[in-house]
Parts: sequence; structure tokens; C-alpha cells
Amino acid sequence: ESATSSAATSGGCGFRSNNVKRAAVDSISCLHDVILQLRFLDLSKSLRLRTLVVDHNSWVATKIEAPHIHRLHLRNSQSPCALVDVSSITEANLNIFFQSVEATFNADFLQDMLLKSLNKLQHVEKLTLGGKFLQILSLAELCDVPFPMLKVKALTLETTKIFQYVIPGIERVLQNSHDLKKLTIHTRHCNTTPGEHLDKYLALEGL
Repeated sequence: ESATSSAATSGGCGFRSNNVKRAAVDSISCLHDVILQLRFLDLSKSLRLRTLVVDHNSWVATKIEAPHIHRLHLRNSQSPCALVDVSSITEANLNIFFQSVEATFNADFLQDMLLKSLNKLQHVEKLTLGGKFLQILSLAELCDVPFPMLKVKALTLETTKIFQYVIPGIERVLQNSHDLKKLTIHTRHCNTTPGEHLDKYLALEGL
């Protein structure tokens, strides 16, 4: 019930896992991981690892321990990853993808998990947040869920447009980023949750 990949490389490295509970990677410099049923990705012994790209497509919440990586690109789907130790990260790119019908059902869980991710990454200096991530943060802000303070200096926001379903989250992130020096907003076509699903959730919350 474990999968291990170990390779010394000066370029990219791929690691793909399916139906495993734990993977440990010992000596690589770049890892691009597509996790399907992985429960724990242990990179604590990967002293050379600096970049981790994870496309997480699973109902299983994967725990990631990667104390030596500097750059994290994390795209969650269905059940977000739980960051255990990512204390050396200086640059992070975060987004989440899920079916629209799941938006209301999983909203509370998603808010909790994404804010926990932000809390683990509050020390990063360069941060990118995707459109659906901003939508979930907006729900959290409207529901008065506490946000962590961020030390980000360069913030990039990627969304289809600046509209009511991302504005509350953007405002809170900016208010909690006292060290921010550069803000970049990319308005581009991206996958977003239809407003009616978010309105339904807010109505159930009495908002």
C-alpha cells in the first residue's frame, strides 16, 4: 500500500500514483504529481525538491508534507489537500475545481479546508489565487469566518471577471496583506461556480 519514486534529475520529474495510501520521494528536484487515491505524500526526505505541482482529483483528502519545497502549484478537485508542513515555501499558486452541483453541498467543508491551506501558507511572499478559490473565500468572508494574516508581497488574482461572487474574498485577502507591494489581476476565461449555487448556499445560511 505504498509507492515510492526516487530519481536524481536536473530537469523535470513525473510521478503518478493511483489507489495508493502513501508515497515517499527521496531525491528529486522537481515533482509533478497527479494524485488520485493517495492519502499521504511524504516529501520530508526530499532535500533537493524545490518545486511541487499537484493536480489533485480525488474524494480522498491527501495530506502533503513537503518541508523543503520553495514553490507549490496546487489544483484541488472534490476534496482539497491538507498541508502538513510546507514551511519553506515562498511561492504558491492555489485553485480548486469541482462540479457545480457540489458547490452548495460542500461549501462549509471547502471554506474550512481552503482557509487552513491559507493559514499554512501565510508566510509566502508570492501568492496566486484562482477564480473558484476566490469564490469560496468570498463565501467564508460573508459568513464571518476568520481569515489568517498574510505576509504576501506579490499577489496575483485570476478570475473570469471582478464580480460580486469574488469581491468579498478579494477585499479580505487585501485587508489581511499588510506587506503587499504588487497586485496583479488577470481577467481570463476560467471555470467558475454559477451564481445561483452560491446564492442558494447563502440563502440557507440566512444571508
